[in-house]
Amino acid sequence: MKRLLYFVMIFLSVYLFITNGSSMGKSKKPHIEHWIKYSNKGTRSEARSGYLKVDGYVVPDNFMTVIVDGKTYNFYMRKYIWGNDGYFPDNDADIQALCPHLQEALTNEQIIQGWAMVKGRPFNTPDNWIYVIWKDGTAVVSPEKLNEFVEKNRIPPLPRRLILEGLKR
Repeated sequence: MKRLLYFVMIFLSVYLFITNGSSMGKSKKPHIEHWIKYSNKGTRSEARSGYLKVDGYVVPDNFMTVIVDGKTYNFYMRKYIWGNDGYFPDNDADIQALCPHLQEALTNEQIIQGWAMVKGRPFNTPDNWIYVIWKDGTAVVSPEKLNEFVEKNRIPPLPRRLILEGLKR
């Protein structure tokens, strides 16, 4: 019985070492989810609302542009009851112009904090961090720190619908 227990413990140890050891020292690639919710689908008033999740964390509606894993998502505001609002991919974006690679490095304090205000992507930025652009700045942010980053930096949310009031006929 002791031999069996000993064998199981060694097997589990080797298994855990192999599965976790294969990614040791490397940042993990981010898991990106983009989904669309429809309203008034199939009518002239069809609207599409785009949402974005990175590593299971919803990206809040505070950024004009989000760059993650070489993909760009722009935030759209709807003027009418039809059209797009929220995050949608931009396959034609010049990522190098929006988010240049920087020779400077993030400090240990910035990595522990989970974000850094930078004008590009420092060379040691973890792979799963995202680059965000808003009206007053740019930053690299860990997905799990997005909401804290928005709150501490008082970044206002963007409206999904631009409401034009006082235009009743």
